[in-house]
Parts: sequence; structure tokens; C-alpha cells
Amino acid sequence: MIVSDLDGTLLTVNSFPLWVKYLLRKSLVSFKFLVLFRLLILGVLRKCGFINHSIFKSRLVLIEIPHSWNHEFSILLSMKLNTEVFDELNRLNSFVLATAAPINYAAPLAQILFQGRCNLLASEWRGGTYMDNVGANKYSNLALFLKGVEISCFYTDHEEDLPTMLNSKKVVLVGNRMSKSAIFLVDVNITRIIN
Repeated sequence: MIVSDLDGTLLTVNSFPLWVKYLLRKSLVSFKFLVLFRLLILGVLRKCGFINHSIFKSRLVLIEIPHSWNHEFSILLSMKLNTEVFDELNRLNSFVLATAAPINYAAPLAQILFQGRCNLLASEWRGGTYMDNVGANKYSNLALFLKGVEISCFYTDHEEDLPTMLNSKKVVLVGNRMSKSAIFLVDVNITRIIN
């Protein structure tokens, strides 16, 4: 099974900070002051170091936001594609998009781009627990989802994905963000680099 990361890989940007900015602006211009207040409180707690990134993200996705906002944001994100990666994935009948991005906007984005031909694993609440789909969690979620099916090729841009890279037959590195030490660790699996 072919697997791709989202931010910095399929997309040329890191979507989460853009989503936060979009929600702040959208809540202000839509006069959704309760949403704006909740976003600002979380932002202050994060900036002051009272909560970490994962807790910030887990609380942010609980704020009731109109679904149309996530759809609109996904349309905006669809204009930030790495076209080479998109073209390769778009030729496939099925693949897995495994991302740390919240399911709130990752799901509509996957639908817009691939019309149901992609299986999505994203950060989300499951049974009262927030599953941040990053690093070792991402690989664990993939292993559970794939049920023994081999990861034949994994597209990524970041060493955070090292657990998945080490368990993939081939790795396609996208961009130049990966450190030399991480590249050395997975060098035997790297098939090519896309800039």
C-alpha cells in the first residue's frame, strides 16, 4: 500500500497554523465572538507555555465551528499542492493519506482532492482519547489500519515520520527539511527525492 504524509509533502505548506489563522479571521468577520474568544484563550495558553502543541490541537478541534468553514479552508488548501506528488497519488485507485492534521479539515480536503479514492488517517478524538497522528502514533495507526499489508512506498518530508520510514519498503523524500542524521538512518529505503 502506498502512504503519503500531508503537510510539506502533498501540500507545500504546514496547514495547521494556516487553519488557526483562518479560524481567527473567519470568526471575527462572521461575528462568531464565542468561537473567537475560545480560540484566543487557547492561543494565549499555548503562547505562554501552559499547554503543549498536542493539547492545544486537541482542545481546538472541540470548538464548535461551522462545517462550511472547514470545507472552505480545504478548498483554499487545495491550491497549495505539490503538483508532482499530487499527480502521482491521483493516478492510484487507492492509497493512505496519513497526517497529523486534524480530521476537521483533512477529511474534506481528501474528499475534494481524491473523491473517495484515499483512506484517511488524521488526528482526532476516538472514544474519549485524542489521537495525535504523529511520529510513532502515526505508524501504529497505519499498522492497525493496514492489518499486515506492507507499506510499499511512503512519501514524506519530515523526520517525525521516521518510525513509518523505517517500516516502509521505499521512501520518497519531498523537499529539503529532513536532517542529515535522519537521512542517514533511512538511506537504504530512499528511492528518490522530490523538491
